[in-house]
Amino acid sequence: MLDFFELSIEKPSSKSARAEAWSVSKNHHTAKFLIGLTPQGKVCFISEAYGGRASNKQITIESGFLDKLQPGDVVLTDQGLDLDGHVGMRQAKSDITAFTKGETQLSFDNVKKTKEIAKLRLLMDRAMGLLKLRFKILGGFFPSNHRSSATDGTPTADQVLKICCGLINLCPSLIREQDDLVLVYTGDDVASQEPSELLQEAEDS
Repeated sequence: MLDFFELSIEKPSSKSARAEAWSVSKNHHTAKFLIGLTPQGKVCFISEAYGGRASNKQITIESGFLDKLQPGDVVLTDQGLDLDGHVGMRQAKSDITAFTKGETQLSFDNVKKTKEIAKLRLLMDRAMGLLKLRFKILGGFFPSNHRSSATDGTPTADQVLKICCGLINLCPSLIREQDDLVLVYTGDDVASQEPSELLQEAEDS
């Protein structure tokens, strides 16, 4: 599963940097990251920081994520991020929630598929929420020179987000009763055994 995480940054000094960092969706300057999550709720990929102006597709292609795909992998994305051609070259598949496009209603198969994908999407939403809920530093404003580093060459914002995501992976509350939850998405169906609380939350959404 893929999602994008934006950190607010202070207004850059140069005009070009301001243009690069401006996020239309957030209406301020941001650093933007691609985050990948496994069906088991673990963060498995974090891109380097991009300016808030960068498109989701640009980040996905340039970040190196696609190079990590193996034959048979399935990538779940939101609408608006069409990766079929790119993942197909790697014998993988991409999929999105099956919303209608000019149809009056979903087919039975698409309704079932959408509900199952929604359960997976719940895990991503929970991970994104936990990041800012548990780590207040991610909810503030990073300095405009967030790409600089005084240590190993990794930009400060990148280091902070990677550490926070690593801690999220250790957090038992991301998936409740984790030993009782199994999700395996193949692109056609989802086999699931879930705690009643998580199942009810997914159905209500």
